[in-house]
Amino acid sequence: MVFTPLDENNVRLEFDDSEVDFLKVDMNRRILGYRGIIKIKGKKFDVYGQSCGLPGCGCDAMIKEVI
Repeated sequence: MVFTPLDENNVRLEFDDSEVDFLKVDMNRRILGYRGIIKIKGKKFDVYGQSCGLPGCGCDAMIKEVI
C-alpha cells in the first residue's frame, strides 16, 4: 500500500507503508481537522484531514512536520 499525503505546500508525497509508522491515526473520521501523528523516516508529522474535492469530505491527508 502507498500513503500519498499532501505537504504544507500542497505537494503530493508518496511513501511506501514500510516507511511510515502510523502511531495514532484515524482517517475514517468524517470531520475535518486533526487526525493524529505519524513518523516517517525518523521525523514526526501531524496528520490532518483535507477535502478530496467532494463536498463535506475530509478523506485526503495533509501532513505538517512536528518541530
